[in-house]
Amino acid sequence: MEKSSLSNDLFESLIQSYEARIQNIESVFCKSDDLAQSSYNLLQDFTSSIKNYRTERAAINSLLQENLAKNVSLRKKDYNRMMGDILDRLNEKEQETEKQFNQFIEQQKAMTQFLKKGVFDIKDHIQENNRERIKSFRQELDRISRELEQKKELVIQEFCDYQQMHRRIIEKLKMLLAKGDQVFVHDVKTVQRTLRNELI
Repeated sequence: MEKSSLSNDLFESLIQSYEARIQNIESVFCKSDDLAQSSYNLLQDFTSSIKNYRTERAAINSLLQENLAKNVSLRKKDYNRMMGDILDRLNEKEQETEKQFNQFIEQQKAMTQFLKKGVFDIKDHIQENNRERIKSFRQELDRISRELEQKKELVIQEFCDYQQMHRRIIEKLKMLLAKGDQVFVHDVKTVQRTLRNELI
């Protein structure tokens, strides 16, 4: 009777051990889904921000061109030529920011795939003593997580630099826009010189 009770306890303990291991694996699996969702949300937010900045920039430039043309002060193509190097520099910064961000998203997707593959691998070998397999998986997970964190910091810094550049240019363009019909070519030249010194 006592022997039977002991073997039941041992069997129960083994089941609980496997259940705990499966729960841990499932929580990692859920983490990979959360990571994929957060990557998607981050991508949506970033894309929306960039789109809004472009729209704002295009609207302000268009109004400025109209005001300058109305005053027979500066034609649209002349305005574009004058402000071209500054707006080109901003576009380059924007493209670099997008490139860095997209690389980060791809790395997050790779991390998700790694998590899922690792989880399935451990689940497939659940009956084996796979302590080494789990240890190796965790070490690799830690390494990838650290790399992703470093990349995220770089991407955030790149985006902040871009935002700051965009904000500075928009401030100056809005200042010109505030002059309304009283904006002239010498005003644009002053802003151009200031921005060129600050940004290029």
